[in-house]
Amino acid sequence: MTHPALQQLIIERIQREGPLTFAEYMRMALYEPGYGYYVTGAPKMGWQGDYFTSTDVSTLFANCMGRQLYRMWESLKRPTPFLALEQGAGRGDLAAGVRAWAAKEAPDFSTALDYRVSDMRSGEDALNSVSTGKTKSEASDAPEPSVI
Repeated sequence: MTHPALQQLIIERIQREGPLTFAEYMRMALYEPGYGYYVTGAPKMGWQGDYFTSTDVSTLFANCMGRQLYRMWESLKRPTPFLALEQGAGRGDLAAGVRAWAAKEAPDFSTALDYRVSDMRSGEDALNSVSTGKTKSEASDAPEPSVI
């Protein structure tokens, strides 16, 4: 950790509340408003960032995921709506790619698909960039059948 102010926040929290879980420590290190890795500085994802994902390279992964979700939908006897919840959606590239594949290759599935995204960040990420008609969701909101 290289941000002294964030380090101090973590220390103060531990002094005030006792030990942190690893999950809470990582939440602070990555998402603490004004200090966390993903919420400060230049974009972290993409060719100009610290790393890139398969959706930065090609539509192949999104197409494969779309086909797999379609097969699940078929196996479940085509429920409508069919909820798919993507955790950690980032900029929403996978969601957009799956929706594009479904619209082109399986219009009936596309109509049934209720693709939701969840990400701890806010701003110009997936919660605002994916035109799914849905935004942040929790796994506990998922009706059956759904894919999480």
